[in-house]
Amino acid sequence: MKYQAHWAARLGALALLSTAAGTSAEVIPHAAMLRYPDVSREHIVFAYANDLWIADREGGMARPLASPDGSEILPRFSEDGQTIAFCGNYDGGRDIYTISIYGGAPHRVTHHPGGEVLCDSTPDGRLLFYGMVQGGMPRARQMYFVDAEGGLP
Repeated sequence: MKYQAHWAARLGALALLSTAAGTSAEVIPHAAMLRYPDVSREHIVFAYANDLWIADREGGMARPLASPDGSEILPRFSEDGQTIAFCGNYDGGRDIYTISIYGGAPHRVTHHPGGEVLCDSTPDGRLLFYGMVQGGMPRARQMYFVDAEGGLP
């Protein structure tokens, strides 16, 4: 039930952004191009054109959050809504990074040679992701937790 409510909130957020896009087409493109939305109590974050954007939950203008060289996908808010974790591809491999909702330089959390896929954050501040099994089975995937500040999963 929790997941249904979570996805309903994400779809509602896209509808709000779509309304905002209709009033200011030069700033926010058509909402069909917005990907991977996540919703906090106050904000909506999404990926567009390989960059992260953030907007108020009530709607309005979105602003770019992270746009270093490389792509950003799968943003997820922390439990307190002040930090966003995401998958970034900056050094030739996809790793997990975090960034403040106010912007700034992304902080690298993982350093694995395989590409990680961020799933969500936990109430205790860890990030849930899946990636390649560390040795032995070359195509197998495994779930991991890592502290949002970094460290070993």
